[in-house]
Amino acid sequence: MDPIASLTTGSIDDAVDGDKTSYFTAWAPTSRTGGQAFYWEVTFTQPANISYVELWGDFASYYAPLRVTLDDWYDIDLTVDEANSWTPTQQRRTAALAKPVAAASLRVYAQDRDLWGRPNADAFQLTLAEVIVYRAQKKAKRPPPPKSSPAPKRPPPKPSPPLETRANLALNRRVTMDSLANIDHGNINKAVDGDQTSYFSAWMSTSMAGGSAFYWEVTLDKPTNVSYVELWGDFASYYAPLRVTLDDWYDIDLTVDEANSWTPTQQRRTAALAKPVAAASLRVYAQDRGLWGRPNADAFQLTLAEVIVYGPRPPLPPAPSPPPAGVNLATNRRTYMEDIATIQFGSPDDAVDGDQTSYFTAWASTLKSGGKAFYWEVTFDKPTNVSYVELWGDFASYYAPLRVTLDDWYDIDLTVDEANSWTPTQQRRTAALAKPVAAASLRVYAQNRDLWGRPNADAFQLTLAEVIVYGPRGTDTPVPSPPPARVNLARNRPAVMDVPSKIWFTGAPGDAVDGDRGTAVSAMQPSRVSPHFFWQVDFAAASLVAHVEVWGDFANATAPLRVTLGDSYEVPLVVDTTASRRTMQRRFAELAPPVEASFLRVHSQNKDWWGRSRSDAYQLTLAEVIVYGP
Repeated sequence: MDPIASLTTGSIDDAVDGDKTSYFTAWAPTSRTGGQAFYWEVTFTQPANISYVELWGDFASYYAPLRVTLDDWYDIDLTVDEANSWTPTQQRRTAALAKPVAAASLRVYAQDRDLWGRPNADAFQLTLAEVIVYRAQKKAKRPPPPKSSPAPKRPPPKPSPPLETRANLALNRRVTMDSLANIDHGNINKAVDGDQTSYFSAWMSTSMAGGSAFYWEVTLDKPTNVSYVELWGDFASYYAPLRVTLDDWYDIDLTVDEANSWTPTQQRRTAALAKPVAAASLRVYAQDRGLWGRPNADAFQLTLAEVIVYGPRPPLPPAPSPPPAGVNLATNRRTYMEDIATIQFGSPDDAVDGDQTSYFTAWASTLKSGGKAFYWEVTFDKPTNVSYVELWGDFASYYAPLRVTLDDWYDIDLTVDEANSWTPTQQRRTAALAKPVAAASLRVYAQNRDLWGRPNADAFQLTLAEVIVYGPRGTDTPVPSPPPARVNLARNRPAVMDVPSKIWFTGAPGDAVDGDRGTAVSAMQPSRVSPHFFWQVDFAAASLVAHVEVWGDFANATAPLRVTLGDSYEVPLVVDTTASRRTMQRRFAELAPPVEASFLRVHSQNKDWWGRSRSDAYQLTLAEVIVYGP
């Protein structure tokens, strides 16, 4: 072989070893060769009359020219045997000479072509698997070679079919690839430059890759619903597997578009997703295959020309809600959201403004919330019979659970309206109650899920666009809310908290008996001051007490909290773990028999924020105190 050529695979003797599965590849830049193709040559043992020549190798495409000569003067006109070729690039070419030609050698010249079989101004390349030469027989006739299939005239490649006017989400976006991969041609940005004729090619040995295929990845501008993916590249054969994923969890099932592919190896593969999938990136994994598309134990290889990603078509306007039987009970009503949640976008009032295109998003880490979902709440003008509830928002997926309650006791079973949802994540969920339910408020709890609808151990998230609530049509018998069994003896009664030498004092003592757990009184004093302070509420008269409930920041479940009825009765409080969130707790006691008292005291705690005993201060934070008689 011409010494100006560089051998990249195998040995030049692999072309005459009798094994068509072994091969060699060599190349040389045109700058080195002076624009002349290098050649490989085999010399016969003696001059002979040659009547038949057969070559196996990678010759780019059926139409890529290949020059073969006898003694470098007689040009052989080879024909592609499509029927017996491995693939259109890995071919068998044959020539039965009309008259034998005397020769002592045969030359095969390198091709001036790229991977697609088009002329390449930068380099010459040659890949040969086997060369077979027969001499003319005067007496015994050699069986004729296999009959060649006529090479069909293939039309020029077609462009990708237009897909309306959607923008390619991958175009000129940021791309990455394992730094250990060896790039043979181009650069990794070629796959998102909008040009299907530019490409990159990379490989990595299986030993270096640890047996796992490397991947190329494009990051979209932002998490987006993806509905269509199209890839152009050299993927070995129509049947060679190619793994493509969205966010490395959703596998895309691509189909080869034979009609619009360049050749069976240089293909167009497409996938139209049945339902859009929310994703922030797309990965294409290298193929474990050799030149013939068969599995290759030695290396992974990837050649990409273009990646095209489309989002869903613009949604139709949402179907209107069913005609109301009355007025939307939630419109412009007072809303509330727990302060442990952080608002990322919009306002909680956006969910009751009558506009489905405005929304708010809030989240809270599970650490901050103590593992309990926070909630958004709307309070109606007055207690009302509710027969229909409709929510618009981003609820992750059709199957992601969403808890909605009336007065925080009646759970509503909402159904996803797929036909009228914006997308699989931006949904309309509805519930027509079998019997109306009397309620004064509606709560929507945050979802414990990530953007893809999978459970997320780190955070709770809620995105609401609109809440619609209707009353009954006037003929149904409502289900009443549970009637209050007892009167809160502490509600709006006089309360005091005297804190000598206070370090701080926030709120008012009456905040603990105003019926609102969102307000609180809090104070701290040095431990050297005696006596230690307490909070006290006086009942209207001496009363029998059967139930005591206190809400506040009590450090942790084991931090002691002293509560007394009158001057001496110690109330045995326990922590309600179902309603508590770490330091913000509900503690209660059921007294049997009831205890008579005219006031209740909550004593300050000798503890720090972690619930440990603190030598320098006493502290108390109370949000609400509830006292019931028998």
